[in-house]
Amino acid sequence: MKKSKRPVILGALAAALVFVATVIVCYIVWFLPDIPLQEIKPGISVANIEHGKYLANHVMVCIDCHSARDWTKFSGPVVAGTDGKGGATRRPAPILPSR
Repeated sequence: MKKSKRPVILGALAAALVFVATVIVCYIVWFLPDIPLQEIKPGISVANIEHGKYLANHVMVCIDCHSARDWTKFSGPVVAGTDGKGGATRRPAPILPSR
């Protein structure tokens, strides 16, 4: 009668998973430095606000998805006053006829 190798393979995989998890936990507990948390207070200035607007509008283009769009117009321009409000909704999938 031929024996299946599946239990041996599954046992080896489980043992490897437990070993890797143990190594990760030991690394975190013993080798990572214990650094105290520091409170960070960013300076609020006109230059910082303008830099944030530049990043959101031109570099990361966050405003394109996180603003309401008027899809009745060509290219779906952003609705004025909804910058960063959210609103990246997908149109519902069309209902397909059943068999």
